[in-house]
Amino acid sequence: MRVNSRGFIEVNKQLQQPDPSIYAIGDVVGEPMLAHKASHEGRVAVEAIAGHKVAFELTRFPRW
Repeated sequence: MRVNSRGFIEVNKQLQQPDPSIYAIGDVVGEPMLAHKASHEGRVAVEAIAGHKVAFELTRFPRW
C-alpha cells in the first residue's frame, strides 16, 4: 500500500491500489471526506471489479 505525503492511500481512477486486486474508497483515499463521494467511489469500484470501463471523477461533486 502506498500513501501520499498527507497520509492518504494512493489509488488510480478505478480506485485500485498498486496491487490491482485491492481497491480503496472513502476517507482513506482523500478529500473531500463526504458520504456521497464515498458512495459513488464504491459504485465505481464495484463496476471496475465487474470489468466495466469506469473512472472516478472528483470534479462531479460539490465541496460545500
